[in-house]
Amino acid sequence: MKKCLFILLCFLVVNVEAKTYYSNYGPLSTYTSNYIEESDTVKVLKKRKYRFYTNYLDGGYHKDSYSNINYPLINRNDFITTPYTPWSFNRQANGMKEEVQTVYYSKTDSKPIRYLYFYNFFANDVEAYLSELHFYNNGQKINYRLTCKRCLSDEAELTDNNVDTALKLNKNSYLIIDLYKYYDVDNFSISFIPKVDKKTYYQFDINISYDIDGNRTLFFKSYRKHLTQAMEETLTIDDFDAINPDLEIDNYSLEKTKDKIIEKKLYRYQDVLYHFYNEGKFYMDGYHEIGNDIYNIKAEDEYIDYYASKVRTKFEIDDIKITNKQQQIEDFVKSEVNYTYDTNMDKNKNGMYEILFHTPFMDISKVITVDIKENISESEIPKEDDEKDIETTDKLDKVTNDNNSYNDVDKTIYDPFLSETYLYEQEIDKLNEIVATQEQKIDEYKKRLSSIDNYQKIKVPIDNGVIKDKYYINYIAIMGLLLLLGGLFWIRKKSMQI
Repeated sequence: MKKCLFILLCFLVVNVEAKTYYSNYGPLSTYTSNYIEESDTVKVLKKRKYRFYTNYLDGGYHKDSYSNINYPLINRNDFITTPYTPWSFNRQANGMKEEVQTVYYSKTDSKPIRYLYFYNFFANDVEAYLSELHFYNNGQKINYRLTCKRCLSDEAELTDNNVDTALKLNKNSYLIIDLYKYYDVDNFSISFIPKVDKKTYYQFDINISYDIDGNRTLFFKSYRKHLTQAMEETLTIDDFDAINPDLEIDNYSLEKTKDKIIEKKLYRYQDVLYHFYNEGKFYMDGYHEIGNDIYNIKAEDEYIDYYASKVRTKFEIDDIKITNKQQQIEDFVKSEVNYTYDTNMDKNKNGMYEILFHTPFMDISKVITVDIKENISESEIPKEDDEKDIETTDKLDKVTNDNNSYNDVDKTIYDPFLSETYLYEQEIDKLNEIVATQEQKIDEYKKRLSSIDNYQKIKVPIDNGVIKDKYYINYIAIMGLLLLLGGLFWIRKKSMQI
């Protein structure tokens, strides 16, 4: 009897292996050349980077004097010219192609003026006297500031229209005039009154300057005249010589006219640029997945593999079967994360219990089996005599036919087989349902077969040993399943009768 029951349990036992639960993968790490090994918790992505090179380097267009170690070769048949520089009064010695043009300006083409210098005074080779000095713009008097350097008398008022008062000057004296602001030269004029009381040769020089320091003379006038009495003299820009006028460069004329009398030369320049290059094998710095417009040839045998990874955590649970009170839930769990759990397990009472694990990425429900020998009373321990075997078999039969829950059975019966055979009985119930379903199918197939005059007429075409008739295959499968189920029930019935 025991042997038959053992065979039955071997057929019905369900092996439960440890199950592993995984979280989602985390973010992708940065790529590194260090190898990363893949595992069930580490997903590895690999990309390969190559060296790229070119056989030709274009150095662009440069002057003939250009020197660069990276582009030592020059193609003089391949050149371009730059646009001309703007016209300028200044000539350059830069090796560029030069174009020169002669143009003409009038004095009124000069930019506005502000500073004047009077110097080199003398009259009959002795001191000279100046009574009045006025400046006009479009006939309007201009206020000015006078600074007298090395004068032989105190500064006199030169704008009071009094010829009796005068400023005494000689060859070493000079006057600095600041008009306070700039005035156009074409409307500018000067009036002055030299003080003389007899026939006198009167002389002085005037510079119209670019700045207050007189470093650049724009216009120059040398006044020389024999005078017999004090009288007003007037000068306009036409009385001056243009020395280095600050001209408006675009106001020139290509022809000399009555007004356009200042001859100037204008210069502009153009460069000739030649093509520089290099030939050979030139590598792009570093390793790359793709090249660029210059370095576009891949060196297939020169590469580095880079690795990145995504990591996930796992939670692994074995089949939880408590067989002694020293065992803990943690003995059945392998976890890479912190977790908690809730359970109704009672180690003092054999049975099946629920447990709910809480992990950072999911909740997991499992079943705990408590099967501790010390929890079974001495009267419930099976003995070797046949009478006790019959009693145990009767209890097993009672459990099989009982539709109540396992918890109700657990309250009254504590057979050493029951803690495990409850699951087996559930499997038997499922098999019974399968048998009932298959019996219905058998009846249906019998009806189909009855329409055939002779079962032997069923053709089983074979091609290279493979049976192709699906109805015949189904028939064989059903009959085999029925034989297996019949054998199982026969064994169970015999075990109950012993």
